[in-house]
Amino acid sequence: MVMINQNESKAFKIRMVNQLSFKLDPLLNFSLNCYDFYRQSKYESMLLEESALTPRSIAFSQSSTAMQDKPNIVFFQIESFRGDLIGQVRQGIEIVPNLNRLANSGTWFKKGYAAASHTSLSNPSIPSSLYPLRTDLLVAYKASDPWPKTLIYDVLKPYGYSTAYIASDIESWCGMDEFLVTSNLDIMVDATSRIRQEVLTHPELVKGGSVRTRLVPDQLTANSAIEWMDGQIKEKKPFYITVSLSDSHFPYRSSITNANWFQPAGVPENCAFNDYPREIKEQVRNTYLNAIHGVDMLIGQILSFLHERGVDDHTIFVVYGDHGESFYENDLPSHANLPYEPSVHTCLIMNGKNYFEAKPEDYPASLVDVVPTVLARLGLKQHPNFQGLDVLSTNRPPLEQRCLYMHVDGLVNADGVLAAGRWKYFEDNGKGDRYLYDLEKDAGEAQNLVESQPAISELLSAQLSTWRTAQLTYYRSERYYSRFFPPPPRMLKDNGRQ
Repeated sequence: MVMINQNESKAFKIRMVNQLSFKLDPLLNFSLNCYDFYRQSKYESMLLEESALTPRSIAFSQSSTAMQDKPNIVFFQIESFRGDLIGQVRQGIEIVPNLNRLANSGTWFKKGYAAASHTSLSNPSIPSSLYPLRTDLLVAYKASDPWPKTLIYDVLKPYGYSTAYIASDIESWCGMDEFLVTSNLDIMVDATSRIRQEVLTHPELVKGGSVRTRLVPDQLTANSAIEWMDGQIKEKKPFYITVSLSDSHFPYRSSITNANWFQPAGVPENCAFNDYPREIKEQVRNTYLNAIHGVDMLIGQILSFLHERGVDDHTIFVVYGDHGESFYENDLPSHANLPYEPSVHTCLIMNGKNYFEAKPEDYPASLVDVVPTVLARLGLKQHPNFQGLDVLSTNRPPLEQRCLYMHVDGLVNADGVLAAGRWKYFEDNGKGDRYLYDLEKDAGEAQNLVESQPAISELLSAQLSTWRTAQLTYYRSERYYSRFFPPPPRMLKDNGRQ
C-alpha cells in the first residue's frame, strides 16, 4: 500500500493494481488458498529426527565467568549494501572511507551473505539468529506467533545493558516490529513510531482515515542514535543499539546536502525500483553510491562522537547490509529477486579492540551468524535458539562442509544454498528453474552448470530440500515448535566432493 500511494511510482502502481485485481478474484482466490492449504498441510505429516533437536525444556544457563567485561555494542545496518563496496574507488573517490577504516582495523568477512534478498525476511533474521524460511508464502510477523525466539537484547538485558533499535526504515512493514520488539528492548524508533507520535500532535496529517509513512532521513536517525547513546554514556551504562540506515534504498535520496560526488546521477520520476531503463543503469548506480557515501559520512559522525566521549575503544562495531543491490547484473535490477551475488553478498565487518583481529576472513558467514559470533567474544555460550554459529570458533565446520542458506519471497519465491564457499545452487520455486554456479571460476554467475555438473547439482538439490523440509515441518507442526528449538542448519556430510 505504501508503494501504491507513491505518485512517483506510477508504472509500478499500475502493475500492482492489476495484479491485486487478478489475485482478489473470488473464485481464483479461493482456489489459490485451497492449494496453499494443501501445500502447507503436507508438512504436518512429515517427521523430524527428534534426537537432532534441542528440547525447550532443558535448562540453559551461562557460565558465571561470562561477561566480566561489558563493552558497548553498535550494529550498523545499511539498506541494500553491496559486498563489493569495501575498498572500492569510483571517479577517484573512496566510496566508504569510514567503513574501510573499520574493515582494515577489524575482521572483514569477504564472504558475508544475507539470509534473504529483501528486508522483511532479512532484518528479523539478524538479531534473532534465525533463518527466515517459515512458510511457503511471504511471512507477516505477529506478536502472537508461537515459535520461540531469542534476540540479542534478550541475552544482554540481564547483564545490565540498555537496549535500542533506531531505524530509518518502516519496521511495521510485514509486521517486522512485531518480531523485533521484546520486553528486553528499551526503545524502538522507526518511521512508523515517528509518524504515530506526529499524529498525536498533528491529527490533520490523517487524511481519508490513513496517514502516509515515509522513510526517515538518515541524518535524523543518526542524530537520534547519538542522543540516545550520549544518555547511556552519561549514566555509565553499557548499551546495545541497532542503527538502521535507509537512504540507500531506491530511489537513493541522500539526507546529506549536495550529495553529488559521483556523476552523472539522478533517478527519473517514472522509474520503479524493479523497472528502469537499462541504458541509465550507471546513472542510477551513481545515485546509489552517492547515498552510500552519505551513509558512510553519518557513520563517521557517530564514530567521531564515540571517540570524543572516550568509549570507542570499549565498543564493538558490526557493519552489514540487510541485503545487496543489483544494477542489471544477471539481467535483474534492485533486490527481492533470485539470490545472485549482487543481491545477497553483502558487507560484514566486526570491529572491537581486544575482541576482533585486524584481518580479512575468507570463511563464509551468514548474517544469522553475527549474534552468536559477537556473544562468543564476550564469553557467552551459544543459545539453543540460535541457528547461526560462531564463525570465528576453532570448532566451526570445515570449509568443505560449510553451508549457508537463503530464502527469497519478494518478486520471486526461491531457495538457495552456498556450499564450501564456492558452489551456489538455487531454485526458482515458481518456475521450477534450477541454477548452479562455481563462484571460484565464475564470480559473475554467467554460466549455469546444472546440466554440466549433474552430481553436484543433485547433491546440493538434496541438501537444499532437506533444509527446506526441516524448516517448514518445524514451523508448521506444533508438536515440534512447542517442544523443541528450531533445527540446526544441515552441513555437507560428503567430504569427498570437489
